[in-house]
Amino acid sequence: MRRRLTSRGSVVMAAAVSALAVLALARQPWATGTIGATAGVPGGGAVEVTGSEAAPGLVGLALLLAAGALAAATTGRIGRILGVLAMWAGALGLVALVADVVLDPGSALSVRAAALSGITGEVGTTGHRLTWTPWAALAVGALALLAAAAATLGLQSWSGLSSRYDSPTTVTAGARGERVGTDWDRLSAGEDPTLGPDDAPHEPRS
Repeated sequence: MRRRLTSRGSVVMAAAVSALAVLALARQPWATGTIGATAGVPGGGAVEVTGSEAAPGLVGLALLLAAGALAAATTGRIGRILGVLAMWAGALGLVALVADVVLDPGSALSVRAAALSGITGEVGTTGHRLTWTPWAALAVGALALLAAAAATLGLQSWSGLSSRYDSPTTVTAGARGERVGTDWDRLSAGEDPTLGPDDAPHEPRS
């Protein structure tokens, strides 16, 4: 069971789902309120803030999480370590940003109210209410943390992409020690390595 949870496929899937969910949730309203009366600004208007407005770095952290998972799953040892570190940074950052909005939605609403009123700084707001979206984002952040933890546990058992996709690097020596071209060399030169010396294509007859 542990091997399945810490497998490369499971980690990449969890990270991808987390990132896509964050991107979707970031476009939804996270908090609503009422603009308070301020000098030059009449109060009473409704204001709402989306996830990307309340936490501007949310999308970037989601992309960092996904990119880290991809690097951890496809690169060499150093790349895998850096990828897992990126996953932790993305997951922890997501949770921190969402928690900040949950604990203090008024700050995000005040900044948004100021932008709507054309005022620099903040405009006081009242009647703050959270929607369901930031709570869902917290759950997604928890999934992202689990993905980072699973990647950390499974890191030692992962390997890079199969070497069968790499070009051959072995040099073949002939009978007198001379270098003999490989099939890869012949393909690169536009030749068909499956043809023998007697199978050369014939010139078309005129």
